[in-house]
Amino acid sequence: MTTIMASDGVHLFRFSRMELLKPEYLHDVRRYISRLMKTQRRVRVVLDLEEAALLSSEAIGLIVALSNALRAAGGTLHLANISDETYAVLELTNLYGVVEMFESASDAVAGFQG
Repeated sequence: MTTIMASDGVHLFRFSRMELLKPEYLHDVRRYISRLMKTQRRVRVVLDLEEAALLSSEAIGLIVALSNALRAAGGTLHLANISDETYAVLELTNLYGVVEMFESASDAVAGFQG
């Protein structure tokens, strides 16, 4: 996992192809963001899914859990670089209306400004 702290306080997570299929990795991401929420107000997170060819059911669960937790704490989750296959899965699970999705990570970061 690569985490980049943008100058405007947005936490950008980029994943390798296989990371989103590993349950232990997903738990690490959840713990990391939980710690951020304890130390910062209005945490803003972008999950860049460019390398994610597939999403496991646990990855979908992570997206739902993070979206709900961040929203409850005044934060926001954005998804970026969604492949057609991933979008189809998110559409089937009705997540496309719950989490904002953007064509690029830079668009997702900029989406916090508007």
